[in-house]
Amino acid sequence: MTFYAPATHEKRAHQHYPTPVDLARALPLGLALAGCALPRPLYDPCAGEGALLSALDGPAFGSDLHPEAYPPRSFVLPYPVDARDPEALDAALGSARSIVTNPPYGRDAEPIVRAGVKLVQAKRIQLAAFLLPIPWETAGSRYLLLCEMTLRIVPLWRSVWVQGTRGGGKMNYAWLVWTEPRALHPITVYLQRGDS
Repeated sequence: MTFYAPATHEKRAHQHYPTPVDLARALPLGLALAGCALPRPLYDPCAGEGALLSALDGPAFGSDLHPEAYPPRSFVLPYPVDARDPEALDAALGSARSIVTNPPYGRDAEPIVRAGVKLVQAKRIQLAAFLLPIPWETAGSRYLLLCEMTLRIVPLWRSVWVQGTRGGGKMNYAWLVWTEPRALHPITVYLQRGDS
């Protein structure tokens, strides 16, 4: 049995696929439905070419581990920042009050999430939100981390990640959000396409 069809598009350097606008905008919408705000300025430590920050508007800046791989943007730091390292992340924060990112989905995702959550727990930022594939939550080794989560925002559609391809990809995604203080159990907000 095959769960994933072979990719019909060319793989990109560093597996960078800009965040679709509809998934980016699901974050503030889901937060509002849960009675939460998105504290600004925003910081995206996996900014790539800055698509997520552009879709979210407002005061925001970013960084990337490979800034040389993308066209320079005025709101993306020109030097590399390793988002897996809490100290490097903390040093790059500046005046940011939230970390909002679409991290790489391989082995790097968990250390990036843990680094961001550590900054929330240390009260360096008010919110950390990560766009991740739904199966990311099913790893037993992440139990304690996930129990500390405040909110899960689940868009009930599949977005187009690679322009020019048909359909909406083979995976569903959710925004996983940590704040302090947090609720006893994470709240889940489901969004339908067209919610506003």
